[in-house]
Amino acid sequence: MQHSFLNAEDQVIANSLKIRFYPISVKTTKGTRITDMSGKEYLDLTAGWAVASIGYSHPRVSNKIKEQYDTLSFTSQLSAPEQTMVSLAQKLIEITPGDFPKKVWFGHSGSDANDCIAKLVPLEKRRSRMISFMGSYHGQTMGSLLSGHPALSSFSGVEML
Repeated sequence: MQHSFLNAEDQVIANSLKIRFYPISVKTTKGTRITDMSGKEYLDLTAGWAVASIGYSHPRVSNKIKEQYDTLSFTSQLSAPEQTMVSLAQKLIEITPGDFPKKVWFGHSGSDANDCIAKLVPLEKRRSRMISFMGSYHGQTMGSLLSGHPALSSFSGVEML
C-alpha cells in the first residue's frame, strides 16, 4: 500500500518539494510516534522538522488550538491586529536579552523568516553578502536558497563559493 501511494504521490507532487531521507508515507501521528500507511510505527526523532517538538496530538495543545479556533480562527495582523499576537510579541520582547529597542516581526513560515533576514542583515550591516551553513535546509523560497542544500541548490541564481 505504501509503495503504491508513494508512486501515486510521485505523479502529482513536484520533486522540488521533496526532501526525503526515508521512504515513508504517514497515516497517523500520536505523541512521539508516526504510523505509516501499512501500520508500521516509527519513533519521530525529527519532531516533524522541529514543528512538533512536544509531540503530536498533545491533549492540552489540542484543546487550546480548538479553543482559539472557536474564538478566532484567523485575522491578518497586517490589516486587523488582535490581542494574542500583541501579547506574544510583548512576551518575546520581555524574554529577549539585551538593553536596546526591540520589535517583533511575525512571518508566515521559516522560509519567510529567512527571506526577511536575507534582506535585513545586509541592509543593517551595510554588506552585500552573507555567510550561511552549506547543506542546511532553510526553506523553499529564493531567499532561503542561500543554504546550498542539495535538493535546492540547482535552482538558478544560487552561487556556490
